Amino acid sequence: MPDFSVGDAVKIFQDYPDDWIEAENQVGLIVGFGKRLHIPAAKVLVLGEVAEFDLTELQLVHASGGTHESR
Repeated sequence: MPDFSVGDAVKIFQDYPDDWIEAENQVGLIVGFGKRLHIPAAKVLVLGEVAEFDLTELQLVHASGGTHESR
């Protein structure tokens, strides 16, 4: 499992997609971390809402990469 950071883009693959079918296979942005029933989880902005997903339900699409320099 990759290490996730705030700002990473992730694709959502829920263990129980019937809980929120619209979020399945969507790309979201990690905005924070927490735990669900003692399982590491990420707070993800997806479809205009912030929801918690287990880290095992997320696939890294693009790492935030830290600071960007503008010219």
